[in-house]
Amino acid sequence: MHDDAIRRAEAAIAKQAKWHHRIEVAPGVTTPGLQDTPALLGQIGMPEDLTGMRVLDIGARDGFFTFEAEKRGAAEVVALDNEPPHHTGFAIAAELLGSKATYVTENVYALDQERFGRFDLVLFLGVIYHLRHPLLALDRIHDVTADEGLMLIETHMIDEGLVDGEGNWRALRDFSPDLEKLPLAQYYPGDMLGSDPTSQWAPNRVALEGWLRGSGFEPISSWQVAFRGGAISRRMPLGANGERAVDEAASWDMTTWTVEKSTAIGR
Repeated sequence: MHDDAIRRAEAAIAKQAKWHHRIEVAPGVTTPGLQDTPALLGQIGMPEDLTGMRVLDIGARDGFFTFEAEKRGAAEVVALDNEPPHHTGFAIAAELLGSKATYVTENVYALDQERFGRFDLVLFLGVIYHLRHPLLALDRIHDVTADEGLMLIETHMIDEGLVDGEGNWRALRDFSPDLEKLPLAQYYPGDMLGSDPTSQWAPNRVALEGWLRGSGFEPISSWQVAFRGGAISRRMPLGANGERAVDEAASWDMTTWTVEKSTAIGR
Protein backbone atom coordinates (compact mmCIF):
# COMPACT_ATOMS: atom_id res chain seq x y z
CA MET A 1 0.00 0.00 0.00
CA HIS A 2 2.86 2.37 0.90
CA ASP A 3 4.65 1.61 -2.36
CA ASP A 4 1.44 2.16 -4.34
CA ALA A 5 1.04 5.62 -2.78
CA ILE A 6 4.60 6.53 -3.70
CA ARG A 7 4.19 5.35 -7.30
CA ARG A 8 0.89 7.23 -7.60
CA ALA A 9 2.48 10.41 -6.27
CA GLU A 10 5.49 10.15 -8.55
CA ALA A 11 3.30 9.57 -11.60
CA ALA A 12 1.13 12.56 -10.73
CA ILE A 13 4.11 14.84 -10.20
CA ALA A 14 5.52 13.89 -13.59
CA LYS A 15 2.38 15.25 -15.29
CA GLN A 16 3.38 18.81 -14.34
CA ALA A 17 6.31 20.08 -16.41
CA LYS A 18 7.41 22.85 -14.04
CA TRP A 19 7.21 23.06 -10.26
CA HIS A 20 8.09 26.13 -8.19
CA HIS A 21 7.41 24.80 -4.68
CA ARG A 22 8.94 21.79 -2.97
CA ILE A 23 5.97 20.01 -1.42
CA GLU A 24 6.08 16.61 0.28
CA VAL A 25 3.01 14.98 -1.24
CA ALA A 26 3.70 11.46 0.07
CA PRO A 27 6.21 10.04 2.56
CA GLY A 28 9.62 10.64 0.98
CA VAL A 29 8.15 12.11 -2.22
CA THR A 30 8.69 15.84 -2.78
CA THR A 31 7.86 17.93 -5.83
CA PRO A 32 10.96 19.15 -7.71
CA GLY A 33 10.47 22.87 -7.07
CA LEU A 34 13.04 25.48 -8.01
CA GLN A 35 12.48 27.34 -4.74
CA ASP A 36 13.78 26.09 -1.40
CA THR A 37 10.28 26.47 -0.02
CA PRO A 38 10.87 24.85 3.39
CA ALA A 39 13.71 27.34 4.00
CA LEU A 40 11.42 30.24 3.10
CA LEU A 41 8.81 28.90 5.53
CA GLY A 42 11.39 29.23 8.29
CA GLN A 43 12.00 32.88 7.38
CA ILE A 44 8.51 34.35 7.05
CA GLY A 45 7.33 33.82 10.63
CA MET A 46 4.10 31.91 10.03
CA PRO A 47 2.45 31.19 13.41
CA GLU A 48 2.74 27.56 14.45
CA ASP A 49 -0.88 27.38 15.58
CA LEU A 50 -3.53 28.64 13.17
CA THR A 51 -6.42 26.85 14.86
CA GLY A 52 -9.74 28.38 13.90
CA MET A 53 -8.18 31.03 11.65
CA ARG A 54 -9.29 32.05 8.21
CA VAL A 55 -6.24 32.32 5.92
CA LEU A 56 -5.69 33.89 2.49
CA ASP A 57 -2.68 32.79 0.41
CA ILE A 58 -2.13 35.35 -2.37
CA GLY A 59 -0.02 34.07 -5.24
CA ALA A 60 -0.51 30.51 -4.07
CA ARG A 61 1.23 28.95 -7.09
CA ASP A 62 1.77 25.24 -6.35
CA GLY A 63 0.20 25.62 -2.90
CA PHE A 64 2.95 24.89 -0.39
CA PHE A 65 1.86 27.64 2.01
CA THR A 66 -1.83 26.91 1.50
CA PHE A 67 -1.30 23.30 2.54
CA GLU A 68 0.99 24.34 5.40
CA ALA A 69 -1.75 26.59 6.78
CA GLU A 70 -4.12 23.62 6.70
CA LYS A 71 -1.56 21.50 8.56
CA ARG A 72 -1.34 24.17 11.24
CA GLY A 73 -5.05 24.01 11.92
CA ALA A 74 -6.59 26.82 9.87
CA ALA A 75 -10.37 26.55 9.77
CA GLU A 76 -10.50 27.78 6.17
CA VAL A 77 -7.83 28.54 3.59
CA VAL A 78 -8.42 30.44 0.37
CA ALA A 79 -5.69 30.16 -2.27
CA LEU A 80 -5.69 33.00 -4.77
CA ASP A 81 -3.64 33.18 -7.95
CA ASN A 82 -4.03 34.74 -11.38
CA GLU A 83 -3.31 31.34 -12.95
CA PRO A 84 -5.88 28.52 -12.78
CA PRO A 85 -4.84 25.57 -10.58
CA HIS A 86 -4.21 23.18 -13.47
CA HIS A 87 -1.64 25.58 -14.96
CA THR A 88 0.57 25.08 -11.91
CA GLY A 89 1.09 22.08 -9.65
CA PHE A 90 -1.67 23.14 -7.27
CA ALA A 91 -4.40 20.82 -8.55
CA ILE A 92 -2.08 17.81 -8.48
CA ALA A 93 -0.68 18.52 -5.01
CA ALA A 94 -4.12 19.31 -3.58
CA GLU A 95 -5.50 15.97 -4.75
CA LEU A 96 -2.53 14.02 -3.41
CA LEU A 97 -2.76 15.74 -0.03
CA GLY A 98 -6.54 15.69 0.22
CA SER A 99 -6.64 19.46 0.61
CA LYS A 100 -9.96 21.18 1.33
CA ALA A 101 -8.67 24.65 0.44
CA THR A 102 -10.74 26.86 -1.84
CA TYR A 103 -8.89 27.98 -4.98
CA VAL A 104 -9.85 31.27 -6.64
CA THR A 105 -8.41 32.39 -9.97
CA GLU A 106 -8.30 36.14 -9.52
CA ASN A 107 -6.09 39.22 -9.32
CA VAL A 108 -5.08 40.74 -5.98
CA TYR A 109 -6.58 44.07 -7.05
CA ALA A 110 -10.04 42.43 -7.09
CA LEU A 111 -10.03 41.69 -3.36
CA ASP A 112 -13.00 43.17 -1.52
CA GLN A 113 -14.72 42.35 1.74
CA GLU A 114 -18.17 41.79 0.24
CA ARG A 115 -16.92 39.00 -2.01
CA PHE A 116 -14.15 37.45 0.08
CA GLY A 117 -14.96 38.34 3.66
CA ARG A 118 -12.12 39.00 6.09
CA PHE A 119 -9.06 36.96 7.00
CA ASP A 120 -7.13 36.50 10.23
CA LEU A 121 -3.90 35.84 8.34
CA VAL A 122 -2.86 36.91 4.85
CA LEU A 123 0.20 35.46 3.11
CA PHE A 124 1.60 37.75 0.41
CA LEU A 125 4.77 35.97 -0.64
CA GLY A 126 6.83 36.61 -3.75
CA VAL A 127 4.15 38.74 -5.40
CA ILE A 128 4.44 42.46 -4.70
CA TYR A 129 7.56 43.06 -6.81
CA HIS A 130 5.67 41.72 -9.84
CA LEU A 131 2.95 44.36 -9.53
CA ARG A 132 2.64 47.68 -11.35
CA HIS A 133 0.60 49.03 -8.43
CA PRO A 134 2.09 47.62 -5.21
CA LEU A 135 0.43 50.12 -2.87
CA LEU A 136 -2.98 49.48 -4.41
CA ALA A 137 -2.47 45.78 -3.72
CA LEU A 138 -1.66 46.51 -0.06
CA ASP A 139 -4.78 48.69 0.17
CA ARG A 140 -6.92 45.85 -1.15
CA ILE A 141 -5.33 43.42 1.30
CA HIS A 142 -6.03 45.80 4.17
CA ASP A 143 -9.68 45.83 3.14
CA VAL A 144 -9.99 42.04 3.61
CA THR A 145 -7.81 41.62 6.70
CA ALA A 146 -9.56 41.29 10.05
CA ASP A 147 -8.97 43.85 12.79
CA GLU A 148 -5.58 43.11 14.36
CA GLY A 149 -5.08 40.40 11.71
CA LEU A 150 -1.60 39.51 10.46
CA MET A 151 -0.11 39.93 7.01
CA LEU A 152 3.17 38.23 6.10
CA ILE A 153 4.96 39.67 3.08
CA GLU A 154 8.05 38.48 1.18
CA THR A 155 9.71 40.11 -1.82
CA HIS A 156 12.85 40.94 -3.76
CA MET A 157 14.60 43.80 -1.94
CA ILE A 158 17.16 46.23 -3.23
CA ASP A 159 19.28 46.58 -0.07
CA GLU A 160 21.39 43.76 -1.52
CA GLY A 161 19.75 43.52 -4.96
CA LEU A 162 19.79 46.91 -6.71
CA VAL A 163 20.21 46.39 -10.45
CA ASP A 164 22.86 48.75 -11.84
CA GLY A 165 23.21 50.07 -15.39
CA GLU A 166 25.05 46.96 -16.51
CA GLY A 167 22.47 44.56 -15.11
CA ASN A 168 24.53 43.53 -12.08
CA TRP A 169 22.97 43.15 -8.65
CA ARG A 170 24.61 45.53 -6.18
CA ALA A 171 24.18 46.50 -2.54
CA LEU A 172 22.92 50.01 -1.81
CA ARG A 173 25.92 50.59 0.46
CA ASP A 174 28.19 50.10 -2.57
CA PHE A 175 26.93 53.48 -3.75
CA SER A 176 26.53 55.18 -0.37
CA PRO A 177 25.90 53.92 3.19
CA ASP A 178 23.27 56.64 3.52
CA LEU A 179 21.06 54.99 0.88
CA GLU A 180 20.23 52.12 3.24
CA LYS A 181 18.58 54.63 5.58
CA LEU A 182 16.32 56.16 2.93
CA PRO A 183 12.98 54.70 1.73
CA LEU A 184 13.80 53.72 -1.86
CA ALA A 185 12.25 51.53 -4.56
CA GLN A 186 13.56 50.57 -7.98
CA TYR A 187 11.42 50.27 -11.09
CA TYR A 188 12.27 47.60 -13.67
CA PRO A 189 11.35 48.45 -17.25
CA GLY A 190 11.37 45.51 -19.65
CA ASP A 191 13.16 42.50 -18.19
CA MET A 192 15.72 44.44 -16.14
CA LEU A 193 15.40 42.24 -13.04
CA GLY A 194 16.71 38.77 -13.72
CA SER A 195 15.51 38.83 -17.36
CA ASP A 196 11.97 38.55 -16.01
CA PRO A 197 9.51 40.90 -17.75
CA THR A 198 6.94 40.38 -14.98
CA SER A 199 9.11 42.12 -12.35
CA GLN A 200 8.05 45.74 -11.81
CA TRP A 201 8.98 47.34 -8.47
CA ALA A 202 11.17 46.36 -5.51
CA PRO A 203 11.69 48.32 -2.28
CA ASN A 204 14.48 48.46 0.20
CA ARG A 205 13.73 47.46 3.78
CA VAL A 206 12.93 50.99 4.91
CA ALA A 207 10.56 51.55 1.99
CA LEU A 208 8.82 48.22 2.56
CA GLU A 209 8.07 49.19 6.15
CA GLY A 210 6.86 52.58 4.90
CA TRP A 211 4.59 50.95 2.30
CA LEU A 212 3.07 48.82 5.05
CA ARG A 213 2.47 51.72 7.44
CA GLY A 214 1.03 53.85 4.65
CA SER A 215 -1.46 51.09 3.86
CA GLY A 216 -2.59 50.50 7.43
CA PHE A 217 -0.23 47.72 8.56
CA GLU A 218 2.14 48.16 11.47
CA PRO A 219 5.37 46.17 10.98
CA ILE A 220 6.03 43.90 13.94
CA SER A 221 9.36 42.75 12.55
CA SER A 222 11.21 42.68 9.25
CA TRP A 223 13.92 40.40 7.92
CA GLN A 224 16.34 40.02 5.05
CA VAL A 225 18.39 37.19 3.56
CA ALA A 226 20.60 38.35 0.70
CA PHE A 227 18.37 40.02 -1.91
CA ARG A 228 15.10 38.71 -0.46
CA GLY A 229 13.29 39.90 2.60
CA GLY A 230 9.95 40.61 4.17
CA ALA A 231 7.98 41.57 7.23
CA ILE A 232 5.35 40.45 9.69
CA SER A 233 2.76 43.17 10.10
CA ARG A 234 -0.53 43.74 11.91
CA ARG A 235 -3.59 45.46 10.48
CA MET A 236 -4.36 48.76 12.16
CA PRO A 237 -7.28 51.16 11.66
CA LEU A 238 -6.70 53.76 8.97
CA GLY A 239 -6.07 57.26 10.27
CA ALA A 240 -8.19 60.08 8.88
CA ASN A 241 -5.09 61.79 7.52
CA GLY A 242 -3.12 58.70 6.56
CA GLU A 243 -1.46 58.18 3.21
CA ARG A 244 -4.51 56.44 1.77
CA ALA A 245 -6.44 59.68 2.24
CA VAL A 246 -4.61 61.04 -0.80
CA ASP A 247 -6.80 58.81 -2.96
CA GLU A 248 -9.85 60.65 -1.66
CA ALA A 249 -8.81 63.89 -3.38
CA ALA A 250 -11.82 63.74 -5.70
CA SER A 251 -14.09 64.31 -2.71
CA TRP A 252 -12.22 67.30 -1.32
CA ASP A 253 -13.83 70.73 -1.42
CA MET A 254 -11.26 72.69 -3.38
CA THR A 255 -13.03 75.99 -2.65
CA THR A 256 -11.63 75.84 0.88
CA TRP A 257 -8.05 75.54 -0.34
CA THR A 258 -5.67 78.48 -0.68
CA VAL A 259 -2.57 78.73 -2.84
CA GLU A 260 0.40 80.92 -2.06
CA LYS A 261 0.88 83.61 -4.70
CA SER A 262 4.49 82.62 -5.22
CA THR A 263 3.41 79.17 -6.40
CA ALA A 264 0.30 80.12 -8.34
CA ILE A 265 0.24 79.44 -12.08
CA GLY A 266 1.42 82.41 -14.09
CA ARG A 267 3.17 84.08 -11.16
